Amino acid sequence: MANYLISSGLLFSTPPPRSGARSLLRRNVQFQSIFTGRGVISGKKNTAGIVTVNGKPARRRVFAVDQASLRFVRSTWSAEDGSYLLQHLDEKRQFIILALDNYNSPYRPVAWDKRYPKVPSD
Repeated sequence: MANYLISSGLLFSTPPPRSGARSLLRRNVQFQSIFTGRGVISGKKNTAGIVTVNGKPARRRVFAVDQASLRFVRSTWSAEDGSYLLQHLDEKRQFIILALDNYNSPYRPVAWDKRYPKVPSD
């Protein structure tokens, strides 16, 4: 049975509890553990993976999404020179790398698909 609250003549009802719902934190940790590995995807200076806005290197949010399931896996911020590093990725899976210009900008997101992480040599 839903609970009701009357405030200033308005009637509000609370949604029913969801059975078997897990917290967002637990789901995020679970997804990350599925895609965990030794691989890294990076965008370093003088490479194609550098984050730029209007042709200039920029500090923006970069996301890794699993190519097959379209699940969020990791995120990071690029440095001021546009370089970024996404670590602890499963080297056997493909990822979509998505960069967002999240500063009230007219630019659309940029994505690179079918990217395999590289395992750094020890």
